[in-house]
Amino acid sequence: MSKFKAIVSAHIWLDDDGHKDIEILTQVDNDDDIGDIFCDIDHALLDNIDVGDSTDYYFMAIVESEFVRTETLEGVEYDVEHSVSEINSVTDI
Repeated sequence: MSKFKAIVSAHIWLDDDGHKDIEILTQVDNDDDIGDIFCDIDHALLDNIDVGDSTDYYFMAIVESEFVRTETLEGVEYDVEHSVSEINSVTDI
């Protein structure tokens, strides 16, 4: 299956209880035909972006996503795998 790409700008912060939360500010992607491959992109970003000691972190990232097919006894399942790369400079694009 082919990979899909998204460029995302987002904001991660710590809430009052110390848990990370995220707001996606902008997203540009090439998911024109399939639909919804990026529906859980916020979880992938929270899991993969290192905010360090920051409690308020703005960033841009490239996300490559693909459907992964698995055959089970019950039938065929499709899961989505995301690869996240933070953009720190123009050379990261």
